[in-house]
Amino acid sequence: MVSTEELDAPTGRGEEVASIVSPCQGGCREPHPAPGELVKRAALRMARAVDLNELSGLLLDQAMELGARAAYLLLTSEDTGELAIHSHRHVPADIRLCLARVERSAPLLDAWAASSGRVQVMSDVRSLDRGPSMTRELCAPFDLWICSSATAEWERSSAQAPRPRGRLQAVHRDRTPLRLAELCEDERFDGFSPEHPPLKSFLGIPLLQGRQLVGVLYLANKIGAAAFTEEDEGAAALLGQHAALALSRARTSGRMAQELRRTKHLERALRESEQRFRAIFDETLQFVTQRKQTEQALRESEERFRLSFEHAPIGKAIIGLDGRFIRVNRAYCEIVGYAADELSKLRFQDITHPDDVDIDVSLVEQLRRGEIPRYQLAKRYIHKDGRVIPVILHASVVRRAAGEPIHYIAQVEDVTARKRAEEERERLLAQLDAERRTLRTVFESAPIPLLLIDRNDPVRMLGNPHARDLTGGAEERGKYVGRVRRPDGTALTVDELPSSRAMRGETIPGEEVIVAKTDGSCRTFLVAAAPLRDSAGTITGAIVAGEDISPLKELARMREEWTSVIAHDLRQPITTIVLKAAMLSKQPQCSDKAQHILASAMQLNRMIDDLLDVSRLKSHRLDLRHVEVDLPALIRATVERTADATRGHRVDVEVLDGIPPLLADPGRLEQVLTNLLSNAAKYGASETPIRIAVERRSGEVLVAVENEGRGIAPDELPRLFARYYRTREAKAGGAAGLGLGLYIVRGLVEAHGGRIWAESAPGKTTFRFTLPLRQRAQSADRKPW
Repeated sequence: MVSTEELDAPTGRGEEVASIVSPCQGGCREPHPAPGELVKRAALRMARAVDLNELSGLLLDQAMELGARAAYLLLTSEDTGELAIHSHRHVPADIRLCLARVERSAPLLDAWAASSGRVQVMSDVRSLDRGPSMTRELCAPFDLWICSSATAEWERSSAQAPRPRGRLQAVHRDRTPLRLAELCEDERFDGFSPEHPPLKSFLGIPLLQGRQLVGVLYLANKIGAAAFTEEDEGAAALLGQHAALALSRARTSGRMAQELRRTKHLERALRESEQRFRAIFDETLQFVTQRKQTEQALRESEERFRLSFEHAPIGKAIIGLDGRFIRVNRAYCEIVGYAADELSKLRFQDITHPDDVDIDVSLVEQLRRGEIPRYQLAKRYIHKDGRVIPVILHASVVRRAAGEPIHYIAQVEDVTARKRAEEERERLLAQLDAERRTLRTVFESAPIPLLLIDRNDPVRMLGNPHARDLTGGAEERGKYVGRVRRPDGTALTVDELPSSRAMRGETIPGEEVIVAKTDGSCRTFLVAAAPLRDSAGTITGAIVAGEDISPLKELARMREEWTSVIAHDLRQPITTIVLKAAMLSKQPQCSDKAQHILASAMQLNRMIDDLLDVSRLKSHRLDLRHVEVDLPALIRATVERTADATRGHRVDVEVLDGIPPLLADPGRLEQVLTNLLSNAAKYGASETPIRIAVERRSGEVLVAVENEGRGIAPDELPRLFARYYRTREAKAGGAAGLGLGLYIVRGLVEAHGGRIWAESAPGKTTFRFTLPLRQRAQSADRKPW
């Protein structure tokens, strides 16, 4: 708190006093400005000062500007409330020592100013009471110091009085307030010479910030100077106000700076402490974490071992050297039927089949002696319920580091199911062998040719005796493929054979082929083929069965010839009946009867034509005369010519796209259309329209004939185009016909290279057929179908 700052302070005692005595060293000073002006200047300077030491220096400088020859600044302690010297100008060390601590109640001018809160002015120390007074004690040395250094006469006069001189020496030596007080009480203290009157005019300025005392500014005037005036006192009071404000601000700023430094120091210490704590905490946490991880890993490892041992799919057991069970898992208990606590009281010999005990014990002893590292044994256990359990035993021994055996480890697998599976396998193999022999017997004894072709070796084949007779004894398909022909006589390639098609996944229910035998004769066979598949559905080969239908073909040929002969023989009388009936129909008296005869003859003629067409289709002797046909025009002309057959129905023709000319037999196409229109009118509801739609699709033309009616049952659709088939509705309605119309229609459409089908729903039936768009054939294009 105490700062005895002194600017340009003399170093020696004489120089210190001389600086106070000689106001004009080196020349006289310039006249001082007015006190008020000096205070204003000081206020401005102090307002800009922030540091306490800088501000106290400015304040003391201003005090010296007010005419003081010595000055010092006392500041109030924030802890005790006492006054203590902070800084000074021209104050000897004796006095500074006395001012190191000044109580507020001390008999001192400064304390009076602090207690009263008013500026204290004292013009002469001799005006004070004779009693003890720190003011006298502090002011007296100024007088003595000045006198002792200003004139030798006083020193000589002082030498005549030994008591004061001795007391003066004591003052210089001890510098205690008591000696100073004794000096001031001396009678000769007031006997100074007239040439050197005592120092006078002291000024104590309280520095108040509101009601709070900041400090006291003390000014001492010089000998010979005028005493402090009221103007000086007012200026001093104003200076005290500004100084108090500035000092309060500076002290507050200093405290804040000090607190800030203390706070920063604490923060830095806290950060360092926190960093040290964090480092220790991290190390501890890492250690704890590692330890926990190690413990957790150990627990997990133990748990995995326990679970792996307990839930292993095969039986596991740890067996002591004496053969007793130490630990067993669940599967082992299930195999032998004993609980774990029951097995802990038994030896492995107790549950081993008697016939297997000796060999098992012998192997265990070899294992214990180290003669074998492990062994595997097929043995039997006696189940708790008495059953014999076949198992496969794997055994080994666990040893210490020194090689001493600790216990045995056994793994047991129940092979009961495997034994049963092997027995079942043997049974099935025997059954399969018996079935194979049976199938071989059936295959060899079959009355028809049978061929088996392996996909992995499609060149070779296996055939029964009839098949060998058919193939001429050839074992490779390539050696007889040239003798297999179509019904029209063209040869089949290997890829076209029914067996090759079957190995591609096709099933051939029945197909006629002609086989040329080695003797030059030809036989007709109805061949069926199907793919052979394994359990996964993969094709492994093909089976081919054939039936010699040569006798049937000959009977069919004879029947067709007979039918053709009968038809031709019947056509002449029917023609005569038609002509006579036509002539009779022109006579009025018998026109109705003649019309009935004519209609019946025409119906009989159509039936004969159908029989002839069926005969031609079956024998593939149907002649088609291909010419360029405008199909839409042909359809419209046919609709006009069948107006009698479709009477009661409106026939609508719709051509959706431009239809190019076709190469077809127009007569046969008209026969197809006539038949379909006749059926639509016959089985359609009365007064309902018949619609014919023609459109082009890719490389073909689609024709649809639609009528409205009851429809056709779904189960009858697949058989509509069969020969001699008539629907239940046709039979129930009594409609005339042999069931050959749709059969002939299908034959004619297929002869043109197209296809035909029927679609039916309640209230509507549609027949659709296609015709291919072909290029113009040769002018002599006339070939049988």
